[in-house]
Amino acid sequence: MAKKQNMPAKTAMRLDERKMALAGALIGAICMGLMGFGAMMGGWGYGMMGRYYGYGFTPLAWVSGLLWGAVAGAAAAYVFAWAYNKA
Repeated sequence: MAKKQNMPAKTAMRLDERKMALAGALIGAICMGLMGFGAMMGGWGYGMMGRYYGYGFTPLAWVSGLLWGAVAGAAAAYVFAWAYNKA
């Protein structure tokens, strides 16, 4: 019978929380920016931005939407990566 080789313990891939938070921030900012831009143009984002987030349709509201999307996306991605690493 063949001798067992010393194999390292089974390790799972771990996610880097900071990198996931950065990716989530970028995705969140892009999505909110597109919705805000669409709202300013009177398109598909018009109802969403006003109904769910209460933003007006000005450039300043668009910038605050970008920031809100970045913060929410970063938080969600960080929590996801943290929970994935704990499981």
